[in-house]
Amino acid sequence: MDDITPDELHHVEPPAAPAAPLPFRRPADYYAMPDSRLRPLFPRWVPLGCGWASLVFVIALFIAGGFAARSGSILDLLFGKIQDDLAQHFSPDVTPAQRATFAAEMQTMRASARKGSLKLDRTQNFLRLATDLDSDEKVNHAEVDKLIAAAHDVNRSVK
Repeated sequence: MDDITPDELHHVEPPAAPAAPLPFRRPADYYAMPDSRLRPLFPRWVPLGCGWASLVFVIALFIAGGFAARSGSILDLLFGKIQDDLAQHFSPDVTPAQRATFAAEMQTMRASARKGSLKLDRTQNFLRLATDLDSDEKVNHAEVDKLIAAAHDVNRSVK
């Protein structure tokens, strides 16, 4: 039995006193604290205030979107920007007659947008075609004919 029982007791050192407290709370310290001593990281009003602010922003965004569809000024600006971008990318083989016809169709479309008489579902085909044709930043005479036909189709559907 003498082999199993130690002759002398080992002296166990108590843990060292912690160094100076840190200026911040470590996650391990936070989770090791009892619930009664936990203090939230943010005051209660912060998540509530941010939540309400985001809700008000989303509602205002939907209301603005509803009014924007009825007011044609945004669509007018959009079609003006599309017209300018496309005209800059016309290749030299686009004839002056094609340029004039395209400009006239776009002006009719922009006027309809300002009046609010433009059917938005018809503009989708024109917008998709304009995006596809202008993706390489070169619009040749055959592509201009497609744009003119699409713009004419939109103008024909005006209320």
